[in-house]
Amino acid sequence: MQVKAEQYCWVPMNDIILSEEAQEQDDVFSGEDILLAEIGDGHYRLLQGQELLLRLQEDGMSHVAALVSQPDDCEKRLSMLVSLMAEGRLHYLDEGAAYREFIEKDGLSPQQLSLRTGRSVGTIRRKIRLMNLGEEIFPLLRENDVCEAIAEALLRIPGQQGRMRVLRHVIDEGMDARGAESLVDEVLSRMPVPVQTGRRMRPLMRDYRLYVNAFREIVQQMRDAGLDVNMQVNPGRTVTDIRISIPVFTGKKR
Repeated sequence: MQVKAEQYCWVPMNDIILSEEAQEQDDVFSGEDILLAEIGDGHYRLLQGQELLLRLQEDGMSHVAALVSQPDDCEKRLSMLVSLMAEGRLHYLDEGAAYREFIEKDGLSPQQLSLRTGRSVGTIRRKIRLMNLGEEIFPLLRENDVCEAIAEALLRIPGQQGRMRVLRHVIDEGMDARGAESLVDEVLSRMPVPVQTGRRMRPLMRDYRLYVNAFREIVQQMRDAGLDVNMQVNPGRTVTDIRISIPVFTGKKR
């Protein structure tokens, strides 16, 4: 991340915040300049010259002459993000979207974001993954104040329609995170289980009813799309007959 250098200023030592970034810069560059980035509220983040700053502190200096850089747009947005996090006014979806933007637009890595926000790298990556839930899911999560743990559980469900059905059930039943996890486990248990056999994948034939449930899921998706679909299951001693009826729509002839 680049900052715009302005001028030397006489800065109080107590207003300077040390950072790991400054230590990393000292390991690469050598010099007698102390470089600071203004972060607002009369405070500065140390970008370069940590060893020099510490020596001056040991010598009893209360102020230091430093090259102060005004923050660029990225730095300002980072400061705003940290402020909102500290105040508890940031929705987890907004936090994930912000991290993704900093990575894709500004070229920051999860490690760099971790240094600047205080979040662990794992937490940052987990919040970014929530962006994969899909735009249709986001409004329901916000409007119904669904917690982050439930949102994470939904990621285990494949497909938008399946996630939407599970989420609506969670909301209608007023489930907590533990209940939602159990519901997700139940839904996944009804899906066919693939197993790896060399280069090809083949289904694991444990119980034909798993596949019947898979057909029901497909039929339900078609019904959600507005189709009047019927499904009949007629189990026999050796064969189970499954009949699915789908209406055929034909255009009018002119």
